[in-house]
This record gives sequence, C-alpha cells and structure tokens, in this order.
Amino acid sequence: MLREHAFFMSDIVLKGKEINFKQSLTVSP
Repeated sequence: MLREHAFFMSDIVLKGKEINFKQSLTVSP
C-alpha cells in the first residue's frame, strides 16, 4: 500500500517535471 502510494507520487512528480521541461522549451527555445 505505502509502496504503491510512493510510486504513484513519484510518477506524478516525474510527469510534472516533464511538463515543466516541455513548457520551458516552448517558452525559450
């Protein structure tokens, strides 16, 4: 249960970083 929750949270963090990275690329090429 806790392990799944930690994996779920880390997956959200990774997706958030990926989105921020793509946005920063589009804003300043």
